[in-house]
Amino acid sequence: MLNSPALEKSSVLESLDFEKIKQILIAIEQNILDNLPGATQEQINWLKQEINNYKTLKKVQKAIRKNERLSQNNLSVLEKADLNPETIPYENCLVILEFLQAILAVAEYTTQAIEENWPQKNKEREKPSLEFIEKGTRANLQFIDFFLKAKRHFNLSPEQLFDFYFRIFGYSRSSDGLSQELKIVGLDSFPPGILAALRALVYLENERPDETFYTPTIQQDMYYGVDLVSEKRDEAGNTLGMSLYQIKGRNKGKEADVFDLSNDEDRKKLDQAIAELPDWDQEHHRKVLDNLLYYQKELQQKTDYPVRAYWVEVLMPKQK
Repeated sequence: MLNSPALEKSSVLESLDFEKIKQILIAIEQNILDNLPGATQEQINWLKQEINNYKTLKKVQKAIRKNERLSQNNLSVLEKADLNPETIPYENCLVILEFLQAILAVAEYTTQAIEENWPQKNKEREKPSLEFIEKGTRANLQFIDFFLKAKRHFNLSPEQLFDFYFRIFGYSRSSDGLSQELKIVGLDSFPPGILAALRALVYLENERPDETFYTPTIQQDMYYGVDLVSEKRDEAGNTLGMSLYQIKGRNKGKEADVFDLSNDEDRKKLDQAIAELPDWDQEHHRKVLDNLLYYQKELQQKTDYPVRAYWVEVLMPKQK
């Protein structure tokens, strides 16, 4: 489990009850092996309470920054939770809050996978329930958002960002990571999807330093295949243009390929690449592509600035 000394000593998580988090993940793993629901209601409630505590901490720290009057109720909540707004940096609070929300989302996702007997369903290519897809999408976006905020608040280099990812999810041949718990319930593709998004983010931010990148909504991801969004803004914060990205990982080739779906030559290259895939993958890729283009056109009709859609393929690192 997540017992890396380097991660536990990280200033990002030094204020967090990390032992409690580890025990919850260990309990989920054991329950999965015993064919029981993933996380107990008591554990879910604890995570939700911790999230509320850090939300309160965030409110108090904002008030302190603005020199506003502090709510006595909020101060009482923090005192009970043993959280001191003067000793926990604001940036740490934001990242810890994202981490807790991501862990809660994963706990609910794995529990749903067990309830639906997802490993067997997946083998038989049965369709998952809408609730299962929604919980998976939420968990995915929560973790990407967590890494994105950690990268920005702590100015992490690409190497530090990817190291942070592997310290949490582990390597493919390691038993020390969240990937193992997800694999048990047939969710093997969840961690690589997050890693692909992070690799695309690093590449695109380097290529487009004047744009702001952020995660899409659950609806944008679920129904239209939007994995990442970027906006170009003027000094007043007005949007000058928006880009929508669908991201795929691959095992060979160069670092990344970005296909502009409004460019005929790029579309031709992408269609050729999709045609080389197995039939089932071709069908899936084309459906995702159609949904993305439909959404781009729909969004363009509602805005007075350009909206473009891109298909991004990134090289995935070899696992240790």
